[in-house]
Amino acid sequence: MGFSHLPTYREQADSMIPGRPDAIVFACDGTLMDTHACVRHALDAVFQRRGRLCSDEIHEGVVGLSIPAMAVVLTSILCADAGRLAGELLTAMVDHIPVAATPLPGAVEIVTLAASDMPVAIASNSPRPLLNAALAHGNLVDLVQVTIAADEVPAPKPAPDLYLAACRRLDVAPHRALAIEDSPVGVSAARAAGLTVLTVGPRTRGSRAHVDHLDNPALLRRICEISTPEPDLVS
Repeated sequence: MGFSHLPTYREQADSMIPGRPDAIVFACDGTLMDTHACVRHALDAVFQRRGRLCSDEIHEGVVGLSIPAMAVVLTSILCADAGRLAGELLTAMVDHIPVAATPLPGAVEIVTLAASDMPVAIASNSPRPLLNAALAHGNLVDLVQVTIAADEVPAPKPAPDLYLAACRRLDVAPHRALAIEDSPVGVSAARAAGLTVLTVGPRTRGSRAHVDHLDNPALLRRICEISTPEPDLVS
């Protein structure tokens, strides 16, 4: 099935930062925290409650979306109310965080190092209850000055609102900030806000500014050296 009806926000290339950025804005799920199993658990629970099975294609199609956006996609598949689906998804994910969520390798270390040297924020497509649960479970709560959740801005990723709000809170111009993102949805959001993007993980390979994981000795040096635009990752 396709998801071409979902909005996208694209730019031809990222802004250029001459030298080091003035601030870093991290995504959370998939960038700092591995919550993949929590999302899968929630989707499976919602489908099983209705006597259905959630396919891998459906799961991959909603990765990176906010919970309300996931619910909208699932409404036509399950013939269920989007508000009710969103509530079920949120409850299942929050309950599963202590069971299955883990900090990704290098996440705590890179946030600690970055926060000791410059302003740092987390801009998450999760609502506040889910973001708080993930940050607490990952021991990230006390490391970051600013956290912005999807239910605290007018529109979630791929709209630019989360990144614009993070930059306002950090008092940094977006073109002077670096976003670290793992999903095409998040990349679109950061680019639309005017941030330079460093991508991480398997779903954004192909970017000129990319690392496979945060547990990378050269990552801080790479952050400070990013000054060239990268190709558009989102079609």
